[in-house]
Amino acid sequence: MLDNQNPDPSIKYDFRSRDNALTVFWTPNGGKRVSLMGEYDRSTVDSNISYLGLFLSPQTSAYRDNAHAATAALNLAIPGFAAAKLTLGGSLFVSAGSRPTRYYEPLARLSIPVGKHLYWNSEWQYYGYGEELYMFEGFQTHVFQTGLRLIR
Repeated sequence: MLDNQNPDPSIKYDFRSRDNALTVFWTPNGGKRVSLMGEYDRSTVDSNISYLGLFLSPQTSAYRDNAHAATAALNLAIPGFAAAKLTLGGSLFVSAGSRPTRYYEPLARLSIPVGKHLYWNSEWQYYGYGEELYMFEGFQTHVFQTGLRLIR
């Protein structure tokens, strides 16, 4: 937790930030066949400061944000393919407050060995971002990429 104040009457600055997180890893048999990773974060920000606005009139800038962020990934070994792996998961961010925001990013990844030191990798991701108060800043897109990875 960060708590900061400046009680000077000409400033009246007040700032508070809190952040709590939890991470879980599950890897039975060392993750050879399956593994799971999950993260969750809860944060809050509260800020108030006095300033001189238009025509030197006293104003207060107030900002508040309550946010949730999460990420998960499930890694699965594909039976019948040595060292082939499928990953499913994604991330999200949802906040409420002065500038409510939503961001989603699901993911699917496939990695298949095609030689002793060569892997074929393919990945799909979706990016979705939106703000309730500033809808023109939102976007959505799908990204697909594929390629070869050479390891020594």
